[in-house]
Amino acid sequence: DAPLSIGQIEVGRLVATATQIPTVVRWLQRSLQQMPAFTLHFNNFSGIPPHQVHMRIQCTAPVMQLRDQLRKLNATLELHELPAIEQASKWQLPVAESLSGMIYQQVLQHFSKQELAVSMQVTELWLMRREHSLQPWQPMQRLPLQEAMQPSNAPWYAPCTPVRI
Repeated sequence: DAPLSIGQIEVGRLVATATQIPTVVRWLQRSLQQMPAFTLHFNNFSGIPPHQVHMRIQCTAPVMQLRDQLRKLNATLELHELPAIEQASKWQLPVAESLSGMIYQQVLQHFSKQELAVSMQVTELWLMRREHSLQPWQPMQRLPLQEAMQPSNAPWYAPCTPVRI
């Protein structure tokens, strides 16, 4: 299975045929059209699973809201005998992947000494696709979120952070 690209958070996976994809995309767009943009806050680094370093999400309220939307969509998909979206068990932002043993230990030790308070504004989601598990992910469909009502007072701001579905 190909790893995530650095800077992408995997939300879930879907295995669908070419004829099912347009319907799933349309329903996904409808499901997310009222969802507001949100801020993700990261508070520390983790090295689990081994050979990968990622940042963990501190505040999970927006994550739970998106997961709820995807659960509702899954009910509709299953009702119409379409494949459901398999949600990722953990949301995390990869920083480094596929590190050799020695490099992994050095990177993890370096990051473990860092204090972290990072926030990112998520303004859109991207539906990504690939034909085979060894091929890289390719953008398929942009799913914009509604503009946030309140500006973020985050210590760091990234105008666009892709989240992969």
